[in-house]
Amino acid sequence: MNLFEPIYNRCEIEIRAPPALVHSVANSTNLGPQLLDFDRYRDWTHTSRWAITTDKKVQDLKPGDVIRVDLGSMSFRPALVGITDNSLTWDGSLWGLLTGRHFFHVLPSETTPGSTVLVQKEEWTGPLSVPFRLGKNKHWDHGPGWDRFNEDIKAECERRSS
Repeated sequence: MNLFEPIYNRCEIEIRAPPALVHSVANSTNLGPQLLDFDRYRDWTHTSRWAITTDKKVQDLKPGDVIRVDLGSMSFRPALVGITDNSLTWDGSLWGLLTGRHFFHVLPSETTPGSTVLVQKEEWTGPLSVPFRLGKNKHWDHGPGWDRFNEDIKAECERRSS
């Protein structure tokens, strides 16, 4: 076992809404307002306490900008790594001892034409990641928060598409 290989967690959900809706234009970016309309998270995220805030308008965000992520039990200020047509990625670190990269990917469904798959993934590296790896494989349980968030975004997208 390579103790320096990243550990990761991943969850995904299929959304019965076309990629065009989930990708719908939020100002000048193509990643849907459900992911980038940070101010409205609490309007549709009923079972999750997530909140993401920024001092900039979404269309002005670029790699290197810092956002605020509040998960209810903890908050942190990660740096954006990328915003593309189908992804949102940020990096956060605990004094370099534990570094995490979080990804949201919005992809066309390969099994249901006209549907979309939302994928969340996280990779962890650094000395503090070693205890999580011992006695386990490279996969780490993300807990119920991601699943709740994905269910909420699915419900909101499907509500908007009906």
